[in-house]
Amino acid sequence: MSTISACKAALTALETTRGKIPQNLVSSLSDESMSPADERQLLDRRQEALRAHLSNMRAALRIVRKKQQSFLTFVTSSSNSEVDNEAYIDYMQQSKIEDATVAAEALIHTLHTDLEEDVLKHFAW
Repeated sequence: MSTISACKAALTALETTRGKIPQNLVSSLSDESMSPADERQLLDRRQEALRAHLSNMRAALRIVRKKQQSFLTFVTSSSNSEVDNEAYIDYMQQSKIEDATVAAEALIHTLHTDLEEDVLKHFAW
């Protein structure tokens, strides 16, 4: 069933996107030994990276949801809905798509919060 393949591909892409985010972006910036100019430059680069990763995660999550909705629409309009519904339920259980979307949403929230903190630091100078 091509809808299952599309969902799996979207979920894999989401996990790949999530795996590309460096751990140092998921924590606050704090290096007391840097000069203000160096810290400002690092902050600018960090904000750029946070924005890029946020955009990528949001796009990947949007695609996962779109593919999941397409699959659900296919199942509800299917002529063999009982079999397709079972396939949908099996896919949802095996793929742990809910866990993946919750984890992605939490990461997006963390990245967004970090970005807001960094922007506030930038304006504090």
